[in-house]
Amino acid sequence: MIERLRKRLSHPAIALSVALAGIYLAGLPTVYGVFASDLAGRHHHAIRWPLILLWIAAALWVALIASVHDWTADRILDRMQAYMRLPRRADLREDAFLRAFKALLTPGATGIPSSFLFTAFREDDVGELVPFYAEEAQTWQRWPSGHGAVGVIWEDRKNDGYILLPTREDIRTANLPMTDEQRTHYEHLTMIGARVIKDEQGTPRGVLGVSCADGSDFVAAGGIGAHRLLASDLGLLLGEISPPARHRAD
Repeated sequence: MIERLRKRLSHPAIALSVALAGIYLAGLPTVYGVFASDLAGRHHHAIRWPLILLWIAAALWVALIASVHDWTADRILDRMQAYMRLPRRADLREDAFLRAFKALLTPGATGIPSSFLFTAFREDDVGELVPFYAEEAQTWQRWPSGHGAVGVIWEDRKNDGYILLPTREDIRTANLPMTDEQRTHYEHLTMIGARVIKDEQGTPRGVLGVSCADGSDFVAAGGIGAHRLLASDLGLLLGEISPPARHRAD
């Protein structure tokens, strides 16, 4: 109801009436103050009460308009504050992307046993591959190009290469470049694999690694196909939200 009243009170004629009422409210006491002796005669008594009643009506009218405008200003301020508290659209897209990204990497989400763990890597500002959205990657999680299965496949990212070391013996004999800390941290693994993540345009966006520590057969579990499809799904997501991975000159 107040909103409808506000719209009606926004008419130019209303604004003019408020201005005239304000002049009347200020003018009547001034006139009586200046010409008090001249207006004290009996012949002015007949118009005194109508003038007073009109003055009261004008005061009420101005008070009403002021109240409505104050209410409107408060509503606008409340809406502005509520809008400022809303997340930005870009933040909403980023949150939705992160939820989808994590859901795809959840153990077992690909349909193969949850003992196979997938990790997506991106190239950071210094050219090392680190886990996506890691707040602070540990030294053993960092893979320079050409180091570990992740770094080796990234070094040849222009091609559709694929690394799969399905047994602990395969990992040992491959002798991939790693630091002593990384060897200690990953020595319990019984299989590892890595594949480049590319978007729809074929732009490399990162690397999808996979590992297992209980000796499960990755190939028999359908892991190769699941690895390929997951890398494709992640590439679609990264092509929509994330900037392309930074490439160094080869």
